[in-house]
Amino acid sequence: MPLTRAQARAFDQHAVRDLGVPEIVLMENAARGCAEVAVEMLAAAAASGKASVLIVCGAGQNGGDGYALARHLLAAGHRPQIAAIGAPRNRSPAAINANTCKRLGVEIVLEAEAAIDRILNANPCRLIVDALLGTGVDRPVDGDMRRAINAINARRQGGVPVLSIDLPSGLDPDSGLPLGDAVRATMTATMVAPKIGFACAGAAAFTGLVTVVSIGVPPPC
Repeated sequence: MPLTRAQARAFDQHAVRDLGVPEIVLMENAARGCAEVAVEMLAAAAASGKASVLIVCGAGQNGGDGYALARHLLAAGHRPQIAAIGAPRNRSPAAINANTCKRLGVEIVLEAEAAIDRILNANPCRLIVDALLGTGVDRPVDGDMRRAINAINARRQGGVPVLSIDLPSGLDPDSGLPLGDAVRATMTATMVAPKIGFACAGAAAFTGLVTVVSIGVPPPC
């Protein structure tokens, strides 16, 4: 069953509040599923050995999924690097995963657009992961976020595949329309169920192929 923005938020709250699943466990399950998709995309791109992956993280939960994903890719033998816009809230699940990445030696660079260009020029990556914005965005993107989205799209146009976590950053989950600008993904790994806007006309140009990732809780009926 496709979910609206409000239903997706309500389901997350239900899992934490009513079922007692810690938010960081939901994040871990999401990241593990996204890592499986990322590894398949790298294999499809004929990436042999250790492949460089650039994960572009926001400061919220979507970014936390990206930090956790980096750890799984590192464990799978790949070389994740992170370009971040903003720091996660102290002691949040995203901050915990970001700190673990630092301890593991994963490179984390702030100011995402410049970081994307610097990292790609230094060591061209085989995959970009979009972990900037989730379903919470409800207004047009601007500033650093918009510049990062445009930088991702430029690399996508240049042939680098893009995996979006939950939904392409900047895409409205209800209407399927971009909020100013949105990432144009090769594939979207969406949590629990597709978002209702994915079926709207034109949304596929942003989502690419859509695959559903479990967060370890049965989906709503």
